[in-house]
Amino acid sequence: MDNSKATILNDLLNEIGKKEFDLEAWKMKAMIVFRNFFGADDEKIGFIKNLRYDYSSWTLRDSAGSKQPDSVKENARRIIETALLEISLASGGKNEILEVMQEELTGKELASLMEIVEKSENLSSDLNSYFSNLTASIKDQILSALVLKSIKK
Repeated sequence: MDNSKATILNDLLNEIGKKEFDLEAWKMKAMIVFRNFFGADDEKIGFIKNLRYDYSSWTLRDSAGSKQPDSVKENARRIIETALLEISLASGGKNEILEVMQEELTGKELASLMEIVEKSENLSSDLNSYFSNLTASIKDQILSALVLKSIKK
């Protein structure tokens, strides 16, 4: 993974957890970073633009007095985590897991996996579902290839 990109994205991720988090300032910074890293047409920029707090009376009434997670911060965190994963997967030649997946999966299977990585709202659950649908022989081939790559280092 490109360390400078990962560092910048991790900085954005850390800002989300700060007590004095300013959503609008964070969004501007994040959109500039995403335009530079992924291009102006990247759909994650649209997700960032759409982050906003809902101050309607229903929302305020439903959340009054309860300790619910901040959905805006959670969505922002997911966007950054997806970007980090995307950079990791696209780091070309350095990601042995991606290399094994490219070797062992058909083009359609790999495209399906990449679509899940890019568009999933619940990545962990969707990946579990994806891998549970692969045949046992493909899973065995992937596992064997990963073990062999790790031993050859």
